[in-house]
Amino acid sequence: AGNPNVSNYGSLGSYTISGNTGALPIHDVSLNGFTEKDKHHLSWSIIADEPVKSIQVEVSADGSSFNPLTLVEGGARQFSYLPYQANTLYYRLKVTSVLEQSVYSNTIVLRGAGNTEKAFSVSTLVQTEISVNASANFQYHLSDINGRQIETGNGVKGISKIPVSKQADGIYIISLYSNNKVQSERIIKQ
Repeated sequence: AGNPNVSNYGSLGSYTISGNTGALPIHDVSLNGFTEKDKHHLSWSIIADEPVKSIQVEVSADGSSFNPLTLVEGGARQFSYLPYQANTLYYRLKVTSVLEQSVYSNTIVLRGAGNTEKAFSVSTLVQTEISVNASANFQYHLSDINGRQIETGNGVKGISKIPVSKQADGIYIISLYSNNKVQSERIIKQ
């Protein structure tokens, strides 16, 4: 309540502020990045009391609406890929601890690559999974070297992982389809 000695918005008296205290397992997440030969290279450092469960790399074209790009293991400290957008891209990390606390990193800006010749970038020497970086949602067909279809499925814009750990070592062909674009790549599984 106000009184004659203070304005209508002031009050006199003592107050107590209370709250719960607890450890914050993630203290700091710092993201850095650079562009080299059209590839975006991201690296980061994390200061945390508890182990990191997951790190989600997020990307945005406007700096305000971020979408997941890929999910990396908690121990990872870098990520590189070839973006398809020719415009400037914004990146940030969402780091989640084993205690389910999530913290966002700083936002960085990297110039887009402008390389739009191929709709898909595919890892061709693999052991357990094929990594596909796509400019749009896609469908795929995986065949052995004799042309027998082994697997079909769908992937999403950004980075998708296609497991091949159950397949025998050898040479495979993956065909990728998106909109009016078709691309085939030879895969060597070791």
